[in-house]
Amino acid sequence: MWRLSCKEGVTPAARILTSVIAIVGIVVASLRALLLIGLILTLLTLAMGALRYTVRRILVVLPLLIMLVAVHPFTHEGREIVSLFGLSMTDEGVLAALRLFLRIVLSLTVASLLLYRMDEAGLIRGLADLRVPYEIVMIIALMTRYIRLLRGELHTMIMAQKARCFDLRDRRIPLRRKAEVLASTIGMLFVRTSERAEHIYMGMISRGFGRGSISYRSGNFLNSCDLILIGLTLAFFILIDLIL
Repeated sequence: MWRLSCKEGVTPAARILTSVIAIVGIVVASLRALLLIGLILTLLTLAMGALRYTVRRILVVLPLLIMLVAVHPFTHEGREIVSLFGLSMTDEGVLAALRLFLRIVLSLTVASLLLYRMDEAGLIRGLADLRVPYEIVMIIALMTRYIRLLRGELHTMIMAQKARCFDLRDRRIPLRRKAEVLASTIGMLFVRTSERAEHIYMGMISRGFGRGSISYRSGNFLNSCDLILIGLTLAFFILIDLIL
């Protein structure tokens, strides 16, 4: 029975639950613990071959993250390090900024590793197995389909622009012209996808789609391998909290 259960592998529900535990552990961890967690996640990312996948997703939010962290060194009391424009940068502020930066980056890494080996269907099924409210699961399921719709419409519009000899990466085109076309493309994209979404919604209603039309639950919650993974994750974060 033990071997049969382990051969089934880790279920999506256990992966999601483990990721949530890891993110909570990261949020409450100290600076030294964050450095250790960062080292372990880096090794895990390299072992999974997900380094490029993870870095690309972190770079998307990096500008916003930098703006968020930049003000922290000036908003905490402590020993003054340097003064800029009448604002004092303190040692406690720098440490607080570093902790915030590491927590966000490591949390994004955990989320990226979760999605790296899990498709959309697995994510939805895992949420349903964890008894997440049906409405939330349905919203996420429809949102993933809407994102694919956005991608398809955007690809069509880009191909149409290239067919008319316009390319945003062409350096010969003036920057102002690129900005005008980009703004027009974004506006038209949301108009077209909104119209498509309305047609899809009316088609779903006409076919009697409603609550209970689709059940995402797989019928299996947690097996032995899931319990081992969850237990090891909990033990790890409790241990580093006690030691560090």
